[in-house]
Amino acid sequence: MNDSCDRVRHDVRGRIDALVAAGRPGEARAVARDALDADGPDAGLFLALARAHMAEDDDDHDDAAEQVFRKGLDAFPDDVGLLAGYAELCAGTDALDRPGRHARGPVLLARLKELAPYAPELLRVEAVGSSVSTNSRSGVPVRRVQAYDAARSFAEAPTPQAAAARAAQWAAGAPRDLRLVVLAETTGALAAPGRSWSRLLLRRGSEYRFAVSVLVAVLIVVRISAAPSLPYGVATGAALLLALPFVGLRRQLRTARERAAERMAAAVTAAAPDAEEAGAVGDGGDGFGPPELRPVPRVTPREYAFAGAGLAS
Repeated sequence: MNDSCDRVRHDVRGRIDALVAAGRPGEARAVARDALDADGPDAGLFLALARAHMAEDDDDHDDAAEQVFRKGLDAFPDDVGLLAGYAELCAGTDALDRPGRHARGPVLLARLKELAPYAPELLRVEAVGSSVSTNSRSGVPVRRVQAYDAARSFAEAPTPQAAAARAAQWAAGAPRDLRLVVLAETTGALAAPGRSWSRLLLRRGSEYRFAVSVLVAVLIVVRISAAPSLPYGVATGAALLLALPFVGLRRQLRTARERAAERMAAAVTAAAPDAEEAGAVGDGGDGFGPPELRPVPRVTPREYAFAGAGLAS
């Protein structure tokens, strides 16, 4: 009986997360409240409800999220997910707007380190301010998360097709995880024939930008010192021409995000599977669920290096 109830709650939490990911946090909150009213307190439901408030990126909803976290921690004081979610909310709060909430962050983080020093939730909290997950508000664009995940996937796989197949399997095992669905759509699109240049730009974009900046600088120097009759428009035209591959890549990434959003919306609106079917899907068919993707750094050391070199040139 308890196993069946846990599976039902797990499925409800998955639907809440999917609604938030699909841009429907109001519906997500309604589902969470109904589940809490029907089934009683549950740490995962409290966390899902709080995150549905946080998704609004609004001060009033952040205040409501804090109330939910406090209520949840009153019932489950040592729950790692609630502690991590509350600590993340506090860490992302402006110290001038909400000094009390901001100051509670280190206290919650210390408690989290005491309870679960190696938990992935701790990694996410510590990453706030320098990295981002798909649910955080630290300012990293969704397209950067998308590009980072796809670049890592292609780098770690023996072939582009293998990367796409692996990402598709992960997304099939977690059809309501927006980040995994975006990864599957992106790798599937860029693994297609004729997309090798897009994959190269995805993985070596910093180097390409550096090369373009050096070439433009050389053209300007040549114009000034050796060929004063050469129009400055030549350098501008070369820069625009060399930027075209990035325009194509961005279009491909945007299209993949749009397909992922449509896929997520279909998953959310589809009839919920029964508990047994949900358990089978969650296992991915081989007893192992999809991985938890790494937090995304705002700027990588490579990007720092090539940006500095570009300025120096």
